[in-house]
Amino acid sequence: MKRWVFGTLASCALASSVFAQTPPVVDPHERPPLATAPPEEPPPPPEPHLWDGNQTSVMIGPVMNWLDHSPSLVEHSGLGFRVAGRLSAISQFVDAELGFERVTHGGTNGAGLTRSEVGFQVGTHPGFPIIVFNDWWNDVFAGIHGYAGVSIVRATLTGTDALAQAHVTSGSEHSEWQPNIYVGGGADFPISPRNKGWGIWLTARYNLRWMWFGPKQPEMSMSDSQALLLLSFRSNSTSWARFPKPF
Repeated sequence: MKRWVFGTLASCALASSVFAQTPPVVDPHERPPLATAPPEEPPPPPEPHLWDGNQTSVMIGPVMNWLDHSPSLVEHSGLGFRVAGRLSAISQFVDAELGFERVTHGGTNGAGLTRSEVGFQVGTHPGFPIIVFNDWWNDVFAGIHGYAGVSIVRATLTGTDALAQAHVTSGSEHSEWQPNIYVGGGADFPISPRNKGWGIWLTARYNLRWMWFGPKQPEMSMSDSQALLLLSFRSNSTSWARFPKPF
């Protein structure tokens, strides 16, 4: 009997002790926030697009033309300039360019020829894979390119003898709009360091071009060859030309 009473009292005392140690119920909204994660840091600045063959650029420089067959009293060579925008993608395997040119051939006794044209060309760099070697010489080898293009030309011929050769019998000047096709090759030379998101490059090219003067004398050729030396400022990114994802 004494053992039963003693055991009952001990059980009651233990239960009282357990209930006495139970923490009070706390509203979850009143609990302090957990501090297991560090405070958020601002994201790092975006890394520049280093040279990998993809680029957008603006080009400008002098051009020199040599006519295959000069009209009467018109100089064989002419000097002018070119301004163009260029886009290279797929590590410069594909190259597209839109440009404007103006070239003037002088002459004697008021003779001359002026060409103003807008054209589009597409090219490729056959050695594009070797840019992975990441040095100046391999950039030059990878920059060798070929291209073909088409343009629309406003050709203005002046001078009595030159106009007579073109079968124009009135006035001292005659202008026509004519299509022009051309092929060419060139090379790109980096000038500035390549470990930046932009660069300055020099491009040398040589073109062969075909154009005729028009309906009054369709066999009168204005075809020529052309040398160009263009300075370009490149941004090593083509992000503006990418299509957004559909989803």
